[in-house]
Amino acid sequence: MKEQSRYIALFDLDHTMFDTNSSHLLVTRAHKIGFLTTRDLIKGIWMVLRHKMGLGDTKGIIEQAYRWLEGVSEEEFRRFGNKIVEDTLIGFVHPEIREILKQHKERGADIVILSAALEVICEPIARHLGMDHVICSRLEIIDGTYTGQALGPPCIGEEKLNRVQEYCREHGYTLKDAYYYADSILDLPALEAVGHPICINPDKKLAAEAKQRNWTIHSWDGS
Repeated sequence: MKEQSRYIALFDLDHTMFDTNSSHLLVTRAHKIGFLTTRDLIKGIWMVLRHKMGLGDTKGIIEQAYRWLEGVSEEEFRRFGNKIVEDTLIGFVHPEIREILKQHKERGADIVILSAALEVICEPIARHLGMDHVICSRLEIIDGTYTGQALGPPCIGEEKLNRVQEYCREHGYTLKDAYYYADSILDLPALEAVGHPICINPDKKLAAEAKQRNWTIHSWDGS
């Protein structure tokens, strides 16, 4: 990495910083301790299966996925998210990602998580790793309680690009100087927009795009 003026380094979370899907882990742990009923868990599994069969809209699935949180205390759910991060997820972070983060920190980058995951997962991970900001999906909270509704569109696909463009305008960054580390074809809009697209363990569709465009690809085994 060459020296440059302050810039933004963006990191997707699931299957990029680690090999686990944090939302799946969140839901299964929530069911285990009683936050989530078996009925709602089965409903969620069915939505995911429909999506994998091409029968569901990704944004619609995400917007419906957390309806079960209606009435749950924000404070209680944040404690729950912190525990998942501290007990499990932070230990799954690729050592290569930790080294890349270190390099960007030494160069004075503004280091940002850009993920469809929820803030209750993204924010504690950012704190543990010394990252500067989080751009992610958020849920509506009224009077300290979740309503079960999304707060704005889920941070996925084109919405990731919209959020990054807004963040860059607010902080004076240019996308041509930005780095984005990601794994999914759903990340393509943001990857296309930045000057330094880097694919980590990409899915088949993204791997094909990356090879065609001569983007950097890293494949790590997660060990």
